[in-house]
Amino acid sequence: MQKPGAQAANIFSFLWFIWAALGLLFTLLIAYPSYHLAFAFSGKGRKSFAYTITYLWAQVLMQLYLIRVKVYARKILDRNEAYVFISNHRSQLDIPVCALAAGPHPFKFLAKAELSRIPLLGKIISNLYILVNRGTKTGSARSMVHMAQALNEGISVFIFPEGTRNQGPRVLLGFQDGAFRLAIKAQKPIAVLVIAGAGERFPAGQMKSITPGYVYARWLPPIPTAGLTNTDIPRLKEQVQQLMKTELLKYPSKRYYQP
Repeated sequence: MQKPGAQAANIFSFLWFIWAALGLLFTLLIAYPSYHLAFAFSGKGRKSFAYTITYLWAQVLMQLYLIRVKVYARKILDRNEAYVFISNHRSQLDIPVCALAAGPHPFKFLAKAELSRIPLLGKIISNLYILVNRGTKTGSARSMVHMAQALNEGISVFIFPEGTRNQGPRVLLGFQDGAFRLAIKAQKPIAVLVIAGAGERFPAGQMKSITPGYVYARWLPPIPTAGLTNTDIPRLKEQVQQLMKTELLKYPSKRYYQP
């Protein structure tokens, strides 16, 4: 039999999960018609408007969750540059955290093509994300073309190089080549975002474990790829992974919070 304190904690966790689920539903219902209004227009203004909606959605959602996102070193990003953004991935919160961390920079996520079939959200995902069918080589090649095109249009691309959410004890999962191949193909710099605390606030695969608190996001100095070729991919992957791992191993010591 559970002790009264444990029962109360379980009840609070369940009620907070209901609040979080309703908060997500509420914010999506508000954002949904706004996205469709943005999609009704064409040109650069449409993309800017849609990105602003995503940024505001992320802000409101985090406030409803009582989660404060602290972003460090965003000023090192050039507002006139398109980047291949990459980040570690441990939580369902990572997408809104990435939107808040990117600030004024419009970007598109890389996502699985199956997400476009989600009722109601499918059209939004199809317009805001670059979809990839990972089951075929042609699908991967097509997504690479679309990502390079976005970069050439001044829109950054956000990729989680681990390929999936990290649900284990390892600091980072192994990196896939795609993000680095894209950066070299487009000759665009890689901007590395390190997210800490999101796994504690909302662990991957644990839908009822969301808790209020802080999440920290730190940008590392961009890494240029001008002049690099595909033969440099292994070295570039190792360099980025080591930089991210070094930063993550500082958390939650005081060294992590230094500006």
